Amino acid sequence: MTTPKFTAPIFSALLLALALSSVPAQAASPNENAPAQTESASDTPSSDTASAPAHLVHLTAADADRLFRDASDACLHDRLDECVTGYERLLGAGFAGVDLYFNLGTALLRQNKLGPAILYLERAQREAPDDSEVAANLSQAQKLRLDKLVDAPEAAQGGSAPLSSRIAQSTQRDLWTIAFLVLWLLGASLALARRLFSGSARVLCALVATVLVVLSLPAGAVLLSHAYVERHAQEAIVLSPALPVREGPSPQFKVAFEIHEGLKVQLVEREAAFQRVRLLNGLQGWVPAQGLAKIDGDAPLP
Repeated sequence: MTTPKFTAPIFSALLLALALSSVPAQAASPNENAPAQTESASDTPSSDTASAPAHLVHLTAADADRLFRDASDACLHDRLDECVTGYERLLGAGFAGVDLYFNLGTALLRQNKLGPAILYLERAQREAPDDSEVAANLSQAQKLRLDKLVDAPEAAQGGSAPLSSRIAQSTQRDLWTIAFLVLWLLGASLALARRLFSGSARVLCALVATVLVVLSLPAGAVLLSHAYVERHAQEAIVLSPALPVREGPSPQFKVAFEIHEGLKVQLVEREAAFQRVRLLNGLQGWVPAQGLAKIDGDAPLP
């Protein structure tokens, strides 16, 4: 019986997958007790000052806590303009997190500002994908969209989101990163340690190492999917009440159809002031970029 061989390309490819997917998340970790209604929130949003523009006014933790609670109290008493303004000040100061996104999105929904409401609820869901209350509010907002049949259900519309996007949306990168590291490092360690043994012990060590490395391959594929989506398959929400979708990146091109606020689209490519987008049913076209906001971004597309 021959001893399994390990080659550098396998290890290098998996390490590359890990490196590409190691971009740190910008927002805070989700709060396990995120409330279903804006007015009952009590957790202070976390600071994300590393990604905030340098000219923004600095808020101390105490200032942020007070502003967050004042905004939540304003929502409780139906002072929605004051509520939204308070939460937006926190965002402008570089604070982020599931509670802030969830509360702001819910307040905007109560103001019937559908596009921004769905944007922030989508961001909250990115931070807490398993939170049923975030999902419930997002689902309620999505039911109010004018484009009800464009992306639901995908199969009935003759298309679906790319496989990499579906994998990224249904998995948590941090958990798969840990799984990949544990399996790969154990496999690599046993592959090196087999030299210390002889006979059947050496063969057994090599076989276990092979199994561990093979088991790490699905985790590496998941990490590659997350890396690809983060770099190439970003999604955005339509903020404008209506956007004409043209056949090319210029006002001179024919309008093929129209999309409306709150719809989620995939960003394909950018040319000047126009963004090519893809709908979940496979339809594609060019829209003015200023009418969109990235779910993972901080502002409408420049």
